[in-house]
Amino acid sequence: MGPEFAWTRLRMRLGSVAPLIVMSASIAFAGTAQAAGTPAGTTISNTATATYTDPGNNPQSVTSNQVDLLVDELLDVTVARADPGTVTVTPGSTNQVLAFTITNNGNGSEAFRLTANATLGGDQFDPAATSIVLDANGNGVYDAGVDTVYTAGSNDPVLAPDASITAF
Repeated sequence: MGPEFAWTRLRMRLGSVAPLIVMSASIAFAGTAQAAGTPAGTTISNTATATYTDPGNNPQSVTSNQVDLLVDELLDVTVARADPGTVTVTPGSTNQVLAFTITNNGNGSEAFRLTANATLGGDQFDPAATSIVLDANGNGVYDAGVDTVYTAGSNDPVLAPDASITAF
């Protein structure tokens, strides 16, 4: 059974049920919905309009109800090593600093609770004491006495969408 036979059979079925009406339709949207970069909690409103020509060759237009969509919050964070190269540490060294960049890739402001993990596998580097220090002046360089020692729950960094902070 080829496509011509199937089409003829469909036309016969439609012909017996109801007259076949051919309309040309176009849809125009009142607004464009773009979720990328849209802040959480934003309402996006949209209305559609369809225009067509009826069987009497008269132009017609129909407008839909307005649909309101609330943008959900997207939670997304990236933590990346920020050191430009290898950090050399010799046995017995103290106050050796590693830098990380924390970026809020989501669409809402978020507070981030940070935790140092000193026992990652795959190397022989297991520091006896670790702390997290936040880059208070935003220069990307650890400044003793200037940068803020992080205390979980009291000074969790709050980052706006697409904002970053350096942590040491």
